[in-house]
Amino acid sequence: MKPDVQALLLAERIWQIGSEGYIIAGTFTSVRIVKDVAHKVVEDDTGNTTKYVTSGSAGAPWVYVSLTNVNSVTSIQLQFTCLKKNRTLFGMPVEIECKDRLATVEMALQLPDLRDYITGEEGYYAMEVISEGEIIGSCRINTYYKDNTGE
Repeated sequence: MKPDVQALLLAERIWQIGSEGYIIAGTFTSVRIVKDVAHKVVEDDTGNTTKYVTSGSAGAPWVYVSLTNVNSVTSIQLQFTCLKKNRTLFGMPVEIECKDRLATVEMALQLPDLRDYITGEEGYYAMEVISEGEIIGSCRINTYYKDNTGE
């Protein structure tokens, strides 16, 4: 028996507040791809130069998942998929243990920076929850280019 996904979302940051629940900040459904990242070049006294990226990165996002119908020990996989190419770009196996099938199981997991896995083209991607080889939940992500040259 597969679990049921009650909620699946991506956020910039998620904090767990004891056993009371989670604070979720900065939910998103799109990721900006910076075409030409602006750099600041600094030269030291010896002539060595260092490039600094002047457009910031939010870092690794988080995923929040809420499940019910979890039967004893259950394995799921979170995966990031390019929908245009129908190709999984990364996956994270997750093992869940719950003795009460009617209970709600919540989890927040930090992901790698999704921009490291985007194939360099605009389009749609998905964060998917997989159980027994089937998608039981997904969250679509739109990617778009942003020219960061200041022009």
